[in-house]
Amino acid sequence: MFIVYLLSMGLYYNHTHNIIIRDTEKHIEDILVSRRALAKLVSDIQKPEVNRLKSKNFLHTEYFSSELLSSSYITLKLNEYTNKERQKVNLEPISFKYASPNPTNTKNLANDFEQKIYNQFNTNNIQKYKEVLTQDDKTYLYYAIAERRIEQKCLQCHGLVKDAPQMMINRYGTDNGFGKSLGELSAIISINIPLTDIYKENDKEFFIIALIIFFTFIVLLFLSEKLKNHLKMKEDKLLHVNKTLMEDINKDPLTSLLNRRSFEEQFLLERDRAKRDNKKFAFMMIDIDFFKHYNDDYGHVQGDRALQKVAQSLQKSFRRSSDLIFRIGGEEFAVLSVGESFQQLINSADKACERLFEEHIPHRSSDIGYLSISIGLALIDENYDITFLEAYELSDKTLYEAKKSGRNQMKYIKLRKNT
Repeated sequence: MFIVYLLSMGLYYNHTHNIIIRDTEKHIEDILVSRRALAKLVSDIQKPEVNRLKSKNFLHTEYFSSELLSSSYITLKLNEYTNKERQKVNLEPISFKYASPNPTNTKNLANDFEQKIYNQFNTNNIQKYKEVLTQDDKTYLYYAIAERRIEQKCLQCHGLVKDAPQMMINRYGTDNGFGKSLGELSAIISINIPLTDIYKENDKEFFIIALIIFFTFIVLLFLSEKLKNHLKMKEDKLLHVNKTLMEDINKDPLTSLLNRRSFEEQFLLERDRAKRDNKKFAFMMIDIDFFKHYNDDYGHVQGDRALQKVAQSLQKSFRRSSDLIFRIGGEEFAVLSVGESFQQLINSADKACERLFEEHIPHRSSDIGYLSISIGLALIDENYDITFLEAYELSDKTLYEAKKSGRNQMKYIKLRKNT
């Protein structure tokens, strides 16, 4: 019986670790595929657009910007911002890297371990690589996939030095990143997910369970029920870990705000919380005034920067823990907020308009000369029953009224239950 107990516990221990690794692999694959898709977007859309602008003399022929044209730079910056968000919720950072034996940016230079993996990818021996690594007493799941191979269009920047944009040479020099050949693997995309804390939590609970089962092993029926309950608890905890790891999917990559994906779900949660705490609730729809003209006047790159500035301004205006800010598409934003009174929520929306205007971001196609926002505000009493769609439509209607009344302002509607 004791041998059966040891075998059962050994199998259970391995099972929990396998679940951790399997679920982490799924999350890693989602991240890596999305990063590879981002690199393809830069290659297939952003670079051709820059070349088109060069051909029409809107940009200098030697123009180059890592922030716009380097998929590795953009991806690493995205990972940097992701880790900042992870730190806010007390999660360990995720290590992400483009590794190449001949990178333009020496920060991406492959070490001996990465060079070995790169060689296997480059000769088509493998499709993906994964390994559990231990470094400095910490355990990680290392996972790598191949980046795209060098195409003809890539040689403009990574073939001969004489063909590369001068701004690129000025930034990175001529020692690295050149002399690449058609069909050559550009890099491997790798990621390290920390497992140490997850393992520690898992092992701590495992030994507690094992001790309990050891002293109660003779009671087989009780043991069976006990083990089943703990397995369910373990599965729930692992699902929670996986959910936490995937929170970045609900973030808008340009502004780091929440995206439309979680909008309705958060509305239901925050609305229930407001009703439970007897608080007032605000559903705000926000639109940047004359933003299409702004894009036409300044270009989409500057338009993206303007979106980021608006997002930053909104974050300064809605800083309480009960404020949730979303970018729900294009120049449209939304805020869910809970307050003690309608007036408090009205003041917050009004100050948001004022704050952005006071930043004096130039907008020559605007009547007021600066970038501004209009806000439609649905103020909902704690006893008023309303669906997400109803709140959305009412807020959108008041937004239309704000725009019709001259923009750079907010309009509101108060919703109270008839008594």
